Amino acid sequence: MSIDLTEMSSKLEKLDEMIDKLDSIVKESNPAADLPQAVGLIRNCQLEMLDMFHFLDSNNIEYWLEGKTLLAAWRNGQFLPWDTFAHIGMLESTWIELQESGILDKSGLKIEYDMLTSRKEPVRGSLVPQLHVRKWSVYSEIAISGNGMSLSSNQIWPLGEMSFEEGKAPTPKDAIAMLKGEFGDNWKKVL
Repeated sequence: MSIDLTEMSSKLEKLDEMIDKLDSIVKESNPAADLPQAVGLIRNCQLEMLDMFHFLDSNNIEYWLEGKTLLAAWRNGQFLPWDTFAHIGMLESTWIELQESGILDKSGLKIEYDMLTSRKEPVRGSLVPQLHVRKWSVYSEIAISGNGMSLSSNQIWPLGEMSFEEGKAPTPKDAIAMLKGEFGDNWKKVL
């Protein structure tokens, strides 16, 4: 049996083009904008994360939404229906103060690695509300995160805010620059 490599290559190119077209149609329809709100255990987990945000706010601890949490806020103002953790950013110095201050002792929150988690029993199994914290340092006018993303400090501060879960949440001043830094130029197509 002989294989015509030229014909096979041509068919593969056509298949790649069809996949690209389908991918484009799906991404352009922006299905995340019309997603329903989570229910049940996942929604309970999200409500606990909102309580964690309120704790940070009420104690004047500066943080901002990042990653898919910022993307979800930008798109539809709520958690993605499957989210059981949130991404936030804060200065590394704030993170250290949070660890050393003892403020968490009375809060019902604890630090595990780079996360703030609930001291409560898991909602079910491993469903524990978590805030994944990306720590930032500022050098001159450049802010650099622990994973190497960098933005000018005036793209983060002064913080902005965005509607999120029937309230407001802090965001980088230039949320679009943060989203591009996280997901690239096609950030609007990320689900």
